[in-house]
Amino acid sequence: MAELILETVSNPNFFRLLYNSENEAGEDDTSAERAAVMLDLYLNTPDKGVNETPLHFAAKFGALDVVRVLVSYSQCNRRPQNKMANTPLDIVCSRVPNASNELKKEITALLENDFYVPVLRSADQSVQPIIGVPFSPKQPPVRHTIHSSCFLFYFIFIFRVHFSSL
Repeated sequence: MAELILETVSNPNFFRLLYNSENEAGEDDTSAERAAVMLDLYLNTPDKGVNETPLHFAAKFGALDVVRVLVSYSQCNRRPQNKMANTPLDIVCSRVPNASNELKKEITALLENDFYVPVLRSADQSVQPIIGVPFSPKQPPVRHTIHSSCFLFYFIFIFRVHFSSL
């Protein structure tokens, strides 16, 4: 259900239909912006009571599939704090009395592990891209000097790698 809702509110076509916002040329400048704002609101708006986001609730109640869906969106803030200064990582399965260690490990891995994979491409796309070694914010990559005659640009594509064996 969470996946369906997030896919719907992040789709600019939904807002085009909802607001009938195409002009005579069939163009719409606001649907993509509306979708981005709405997605951010659905992902990161805290409740009024304890200031917890949907990610807090999913982690707290051990909803592994919901946590997986939420963190799959790059707009999802993984480190928001509630009124007690707890992040979702701090309260994993706190409302699940008999939560297995495996469930706790899987949710923790989803909340902790961001990995980035560098992709080196030539400016004219004449050479196959080179995929670099994955790294995380906790372990940044070793910087290498690339000679300017290589005409390589450094692009980073974000991949979330989740290891259930952590």
